[in-house]
Amino acid sequence: TESEIIDILPSPASGMVISCNGKQYEGGTGPAFVARDGQMFPVLWKREKKTDLITLTGLDGKPFPYKPGQTWVEVIGASSNYKNEGNIWKFDFKMAP
Repeated sequence: TESEIIDILPSPASGMVISCNGKQYEGGTGPAFVARDGQMFPVLWKREKKTDLITLTGLDGKPFPYKPGQTWVEVIGASSNYKNEGNIWKFDFKMAP
């Protein structure tokens, strides 16, 4: 299989960012969602140094548990929108230039 690496990685040096949930976050952190077991979990992503991997924590600050198997990640821009209509989540992908 082929992999594509896009060099638009969330950086701790990026300063303050207003994210898709309307809140302000320091560079290197922000809101995220995990779809697992038929549910959507709000989490926070964090990357302390440019050379670090991105980690996910629950809103309580504890590491969010992954499950065995394959994991897919989709990155959306801070200017993207999302909404929850019952059990249906809609994400509108936008990347500011």
